[in-house]
Amino acid sequence: MPKRKSIKFKIAVFGTLFFCLLVGVGYLLLWSPIFKIGDIIIFGNQEISSQQIQDIARQEINKKILGFLPKNNIFLIDTDALKQTILQEISQISRVVISNELAGLQGAKLAIVIEERQPRAIVCRIGVPTLVGDSMEQSTSTNSSLRLRSGLQSADQEIFNQCFYVDKQGIAFKSAPQTKGSLILQLAAPYDLSLGAEAVKPPVLRAVEQLKKSLAETVSGLSIDYFIIISSQEIYAKTQAGWLIYFDINTDLSHQAQILKELLKQKITNTKNLEYIDLRLGEKVFYKETPKN
Repeated sequence: MPKRKSIKFKIAVFGTLFFCLLVGVGYLLLWSPIFKIGDIIIFGNQEISSQQIQDIARQEINKKILGFLPKNNIFLIDTDALKQTILQEISQISRVVISNELAGLQGAKLAIVIEERQPRAIVCRIGVPTLVGDSMEQSTSTNSSLRLRSGLQSADQEIFNQCFYVDKQGIAFKSAPQTKGSLILQLAAPYDLSLGAEAVKPPVLRAVEQLKKSLAETVSGLSIDYFIIISSQEIYAKTQAGWLIYFDINTDLSHQAQILKELLKQKITNTKNLEYIDLRLGEKVFYKETPKN
């Protein structure tokens, strides 16, 4: 009997010591200032202020897990959740990488590396009298394309609003001025735009960039005000003279530019009364001129 009591006593002692050890280690890992996040360092930002990102990070790590466990600890911080929060809060950021490291008795450091979106174009919501209230789906229909064409030709001045800079992924990430004729690619869309959302599909953006380059290299003296996104297949170009050019961006754009060059050189030498040129049907080219008074 005494021997059994001795074994039970030893088990109780070791159990108590082990429990105290676990509590001590848990306290050390969760509440010790060594593992508490102190400095938050931002890298890669150019236009976005470090303070703005730090404020978002502080707000996130100051939250509690289960109401009492601190998130500002390198073992408990959810870096994936923090990354998503930063991306949602600041649409100008395209990529976030988060890491942490110990800094001795001074606590831990949180390093946030960001990549800012770079502008590839300006996209504006274009409004003409015949297109008020169109959605993105409605505006890409054949009927809306015809109404847009008619509206552009009859309106004395188009209405531009909801202008945004878009990056290579077509994401609207920052408000842009309502301007024409600048060096950056100008796009118009007959549907609503919103910050942080896709304003133009990447393949369409790349095609219009190629189209702009082909026109500049092939057709001398042609000045384009902006390009209008009709659908994932059709793009209209509005010239500074006011007439339109219809392109099919799913076919050879360089060839369409070459056809346009020959047409303006041989058949349409005076564009004063020109309304549009339609290059969407390959070698079959249609154009319309306003009857002379």
